Amino acid sequence: MHLVGRDGNLENVTIAFALVESEDIACYTWFVQKVTDAGINLSGLPMFCDRDQALYSVANDLQLNLKFCTQHILRNVNSKFSEFKLATHGSLIWKLQAVYTKAEYDSTLGIIEINAGRNVRDYLAAIDPERWCVHKHVGVQRLYGWRTSNFVESVFGTQLVLGLRALPPLAFFKAMCTRIMQRAYQRHCNAIQWQNEQRQITKGAMKLYEKERRQAGFYRVIKSSDDITHVCRTDTTVEVSRRCTESEKHCTCGFIDQYGIPCRHAVATLIHRGRMHDVNNLFDPCYHVDTYANAFKNAQIVVPLEDELVPDHETIPAPKGNKKGRPPTKRIRSNGEERISSDYKCSKCNQRGHNKRTCRS
Repeated sequence: MHLVGRDGNLENVTIAFALVESEDIACYTWFVQKVTDAGINLSGLPMFCDRDQALYSVANDLQLNLKFCTQHILRNVNSKFSEFKLATHGSLIWKLQAVYTKAEYDSTLGIIEINAGRNVRDYLAAIDPERWCVHKHVGVQRLYGWRTSNFVESVFGTQLVLGLRALPPLAFFKAMCTRIMQRAYQRHCNAIQWQNEQRQITKGAMKLYEKERRQAGFYRVIKSSDDITHVCRTDTTVEVSRRCTESEKHCTCGFIDQYGIPCRHAVATLIHRGRMHDVNNLFDPCYHVDTYANAFKNAQIVVPLEDELVPDHETIPAPKGNKKGRPPTKRIRSNGEERISSDYKCSKCNQRGHNKRTCRS
């Protein structure tokens, strides 16, 4: 099990990991309790995962703010409905998740019904939008663009590349802890370097901001008051206006509300007012270098050597049940995940596509 978050530089941070016998209610409960016992407050934080019933049950019991991974929903739809074509209809599900208003949500559901069928539409509509759709969080809670459990998948991918997942349990734990130690030191170095450079915003946040800033020149700004402006794009035939309220750090496009990073409309407004020097005030404090430094500067992780390890009688191992039959050895795929298999290779003729028993040579 992995619990992965992100820092103000938009990089993954492994918060906790554990080896457990199975993904069931007992093990999920044990994992969450150990995380909270370590002093990590999960209250209110959005936690993205697949729609695992055991985890969903634990989240309800422990009042976790569980969100569903859009990628897993997409895989589930693709596996359940033959009329759904991933290449053709997949983008509609991503759009359904990302829209900022209830009207856009209902409209997108209608488009899905027309293109993919009533069954697909009803399946998606039955999923509580508060568990996965942005429009339910606008003005309520920032999701920072998160909509999948790809943080964890990214960590899994790194483990595969580095060969960590092929290691025995103790060696795996040592390798993971060593990597966490290295990453903690790198964040410490980042904090010192950026403070020496007198940066105010982290590099990761600035990279995302630059994408918005480069679009600001395509917009026309109309003042409504000293505080409110209407902003519309100049190079399109259909004019769509957005309203920016500077005092509230708000734009109706939803980007600044959800990411905490100035959107193109807010930037266009500041350019129009000749006040680009105030742009850093529109960033969420989590992206400030001082916030980053408070979290990671001089924060040190020291992995104990083998001869320094002592028994821990306080941390109780994950629950283990005695199940009948031979224990499984193959990885269990997520619901909807495509099966990856290799062709048979005949040991008699060395040709692929059959085995020795069915060989005709």
